[in-house]
Amino acid sequence: MIVELQMTAIHEAAHITLAVLSRFHELSFGWIRLTLGARGEAPFVRSGPKLRACGKDNRTSRRDKEVAREAVAIYLAGLLAERRLCERYPEYAADFDETASAHDLASLQAELAAAGIDAAEIDMLTSAAERAVTAHWDTLTLLARAMLHSGGWEIHPSRAEEIVQRHACGYWSIPGAPAETGQEEEAALRT
Repeated sequence: MIVELQMTAIHEAAHITLAVLSRFHELSFGWIRLTLGARGEAPFVRSGPKLRACGKDNRTSRRDKEVAREAVAIYLAGLLAERRLCERYPEYAADFDETASAHDLASLQAELAAAGIDAAEIDMLTSAAERAVTAHWDTLTLLARAMLHSGGWEIHPSRAEEIVQRHACGYWSIPGAPAETGQEEEAALRT
């Protein structure tokens, strides 16, 4: 059970860290829990203020390819963080269960479909998520420890954000994502 909780903690810490440091997303309200059902839960949502700061419309952001690509990378981060933990600690591999990420994988498929993104981009988005997890590994592990050492294996979003903002080394992005035609011109006209 301890290894499973550690895997869940690093998984949720990856979602949290990438959402907090993203250009378009933020943590949702409510406690972040490690033991909701079989796994944890760290819900994130599109951030109205972040979207507006980037010249995006929150009402149409579900169809925005750039916003959807970022959401897909955040969904992938949990699974990839668990894989990385197993690489670092091979004895954890026996407790690694990719099916526990079924909800994340279904959510990322929905993001791809809603924005009309070709599923062939998943490799590029996986690479971007892997780079982000690697770059912020120290923050992920610190956040995972904070959740594990709290009395109820949970953390409030504001506390999670505080840890990430204090210890992370900046934002992350998805290099190599196909550019959206005309988006720069539209953003320039709105400002």
